[in-house]
Amino acid sequence: MKLSTTLLGVKDLNAAIAFYEALGFTRKQGGGALAFLSDGERTIGIAKADVVETATGRPATAAAGMVLVYLARKKAEVDEAVAA
Repeated sequence: MKLSTTLLGVKDLNAAIAFYEALGFTRKQGGGALAFLSDGERTIGIAKADVVETATGRPATAAAGMVLVYLARKKAEVDEAVAA
């Protein structure tokens, strides 16, 4: 199983993008309220906190402002991931 994307909720999207670009990540897509950056091995999604709050139904605080994404190709992979 491989984690596909980490989605972070942030207050200042432009500052977060600049931070990850300074670490060597390149913006792959996005703008407005959401951006995806990659370093070639990992993908980070950065979204305005209210977008994460809407998606999760929880406040995007330091403890609850992150969403882990696992992309499966088959239902059996989903079942395996959930069972783990």
